[in-house]
Amino acid sequence: MAGLDENLYRRSVAQYLWPKKLLCTRLDLCAKCGDSFQFDLQQLKYDETIRRVRSGYSPDEPERAFYSKLLDDAQRDMDRCQLELRRLQSLLRELEWQQDRVEAYVAGVRSIMSPIHKLPLELLGEIFKYICCGDIGVNCIISKAEKQLPTLAVSGVCIRWYNLVTSMPVLWSSFGSKALDNPSNPSLFKLFLERSRLHPIDFRFDDTIPSKLPNDDSFSSLIAIENSSRWRHVRIAAQESFMVDSVLLPLINGKQHLPVLVSLELRSSFDDQLSSFSVDCPVLQSLTLNGVPLDLKYPRPTITYLNLEYLFPNEISHVILHCPDIQVLEVKHVVERLGGVLTVPTTSCNVLKFIMKYTDIEPDGPPCLFDCITFPKLAHLVLSDPGSQCETYHIASLCSMLERSPSRLTHLSMHFIPLTSNELLRLFLCVPLVTTLEVEEPQEPHTTGRPDVSLVLKSLVAPSSSDDRGDYGGEAKVGCG
Repeated sequence: MAGLDENLYRRSVAQYLWPKKLLCTRLDLCAKCGDSFQFDLQQLKYDETIRRVRSGYSPDEPERAFYSKLLDDAQRDMDRCQLELRRLQSLLRELEWQQDRVEAYVAGVRSIMSPIHKLPLELLGEIFKYICCGDIGVNCIISKAEKQLPTLAVSGVCIRWYNLVTSMPVLWSSFGSKALDNPSNPSLFKLFLERSRLHPIDFRFDDTIPSKLPNDDSFSSLIAIENSSRWRHVRIAAQESFMVDSVLLPLINGKQHLPVLVSLELRSSFDDQLSSFSVDCPVLQSLTLNGVPLDLKYPRPTITYLNLEYLFPNEISHVILHCPDIQVLEVKHVVERLGGVLTVPTTSCNVLKFIMKYTDIEPDGPPCLFDCITFPKLAHLVLSDPGSQCETYHIASLCSMLERSPSRLTHLSMHFIPLTSNELLRLFLCVPLVTTLEVEEPQEPHTTGRPDVSLVLKSLVAPSSSDDRGDYGGEAKVGCG
């Protein structure tokens, strides 16, 4: 008994479900050659064996010799089964290997017959552009173990695609990294910079939780004047401010300019104001600053879209003052300065659309901003609070700003802003020329004193004369998020 394989006794013999009928003693392994596996199960006394196992029967010495012979015979049958099983498993692996090769061959033949190979190179190139450079930083190192590099992927399909990809600099113009400590960054950036040739480049750095300092080589090739002059769309997001400094300060100190830069997005956390950004960007149209109080130094009339987040009111005003021709202004999370007197310059902004997002807003931030800014050309006002968690929306300060602004506001949008009846009515009185009203209400019920906007709308009276209807007639949409 000691010599038996212990694996045989992992299951309870007493609870084993023995077959009621005798098992087949012949297994046909091959119908073509007649190969079979056969052993004798007829002499096994299942019922008697299981009955004695359950009764705790112990054989005497003469019976032990008999059971020893039964055990030896059964062990030989088990060994034969194991040997045959190993042979069949080996055969199965061989068949699976051959099947895998046949499947690969079938896939190759289907690839040859695929209609995509009939596409002209011009159309194929357009498809590749959609895949490889449809956004900023499409080719990106996600982490040390994950990479998303569609340009390299399509170039490895076949020689025809490789030749096409390497002949199109635009396919190598969008790249970035979300793991700046990855040792592959310098070689990846160098490859894309070389193969993009003279084409404008779009790149992004996103390292909000850096594990260690990034490799300096990751930035050196990008900052070189022959490459910085090709910057078109740039996004930099980092937890530490030195990441932004590492990219911008060399440009400032080297008095470089960015002749084709169209959009710049900086997201970081600064305790002090960044050095004056005196870099010339003659075609810059979109600027997003999140926690980065960028001093633009001089007017930037080409900027038409401005997105400011996590800034103090005075920092917001200073940025707006340097962007005289913005068409869309978006402000989110106006930061309240604790302690000291905050001096905010009076600002007149010619923006056509103003978006105010109240998410995670601080109590005294918006009033300080509203009290010092006017919008003489404002046509569309958007108020949004997706979480509907603000205790106050500073409607008095907002209305004061609107009353000081000699604008013709015709479009008002409110998304998840649960105002009281008095707040709504006061706001509506400040915008008498509105022709389009969009309201999106939260699904959760409002607190006491904050009724549905639809109920307030029913109390409004439209102008009665035909002339007035022509001037003020419009539409109102109320929906639930």
